[in-house]
Amino acid sequence: MTSTAQQWHQEQTQQHAVGKKPKITKLGIVVTTVFLVGLGVVGYFSFRNDPAIGYCAEAKSQSRERLDFVKADCSAPQAMYRLAASPRSSNPSCPSGDYLTDTGNRSRKSKKQSEDCYTVNVREGDCLTLAEVGEFTLYQRVACGLSPNKVTKVVAGKADEKLCNTGDDSYVYSQPASTVCISKV
Repeated sequence: MTSTAQQWHQEQTQQHAVGKKPKITKLGIVVTTVFLVGLGVVGYFSFRNDPAIGYCAEAKSQSRERLDFVKADCSAPQAMYRLAASPRSSNPSCPSGDYLTDTGNRSRKSKKQSEDCYTVNVREGDCLTLAEVGEFTLYQRVACGLSPNKVTKVVAGKADEKLCNTGDDSYVYSQPASTVCISKV
């Protein structure tokens, strides 16, 4: 072997001294940290369970005074609400209507607050009962034999309580325009 080849071979086959640990560079630490933080951010936003506008939600009691709305499949029995609007401002308010509201936290940076506006997510023929969730009384779907209430009419595109029969509970929403009529059975 030539001396250059021998030198290269020796460098490649040389072992680390016993007990000596390889160096960890500052760049390696920074790259690893940035990667892990990025992975955490992506995971947080990918797996959040907050509903977006148009999505359905289940209301759960977070505390006696506050509900927590968790994203749910619209066809699931517990998905009783649909997020219709979510205005954000220094003093947000839902569009006109009978929305169930959930006031979010104020952002320190922008000083804006959010208010989520939910409509009932029901179909004609659904049977409902009222149930206590924390301090709130909310509708829940039940088998029709056990139900004191029945959804008699759901009208999309019109927001008018006169569409319901006298004695029915009416829920009227301006955004998206709809009317829900619920009668006592």
